[in-house]
Amino acid sequence: MKKLNQVPLIFLLFYGCSSSFEDINLTLFFDHTAISNQEILITKISKLISEEKENLINLSPSYKKSWVYAFSAIKKWPNEVEVRVKEHQPLARWKDKGFLTHSGHIIFPEEPFIEMDLINLEGREDQSFILLDNSRKIQSQLYRLGEILEEVKLKQSGYFEAVTLSGMRLIFDQENFRDQLERLESFISFELVSGRNNYIQTVDFRYMNGISVLFSQKEEA
Repeated sequence: MKKLNQVPLIFLLFYGCSSSFEDINLTLFFDHTAISNQEILITKISKLISEEKENLINLSPSYKKSWVYAFSAIKKWPNEVEVRVKEHQPLARWKDKGFLTHSGHIIFPEEPFIEMDLINLEGREDQSFILLDNSRKIQSQLYRLGEILEEVKLKQSGYFEAVTLSGMRLIFDQENFRDQLERLESFISFELVSGRNNYIQTVDFRYMNGISVLFSQKEEA
């Protein structure tokens, strides 16, 4: 489960735009690697700036439809504008169509699809960060098996299912997750010794004092 590169950098672009000034040179500064579509963003910002009378512009676009969390623009005589952009940083996909962000928002950007290698979460929105935290704890154990989580879904009945890229399914009870996570750790340690870890299909941890395991049939040599 890889995150989008978030190494801080300054991203500068200069554009000529038609506005109340004959030419406006915009300089964009991003806190992280830019995610937004630059052409769409510059068009929107230029339009808003050209309509403003003040020297300092503070704007907060609708967070659900854009990668932009907030930005401020300062006009400099005669035709320079410095724009500082803060974007949502995605932590996970949400129901395949949206993104759970660092600020706790769930957004559904209108911009073109952006390829990101992120885990997919699905459940109630008020449980989003619990799901994210649980997925990270599960992943920390699955690294020992060489498995990568693809999605975690919270079911209406109160349990959640984690699925890896290889198709392995892990089922947990949300109420007793801490104890079941310890069982996962013990199970992985045992299977690494047994040599059967490549044949695990489903592991159900919702039992009081044990687990249920389904193995695939071993291929004949």
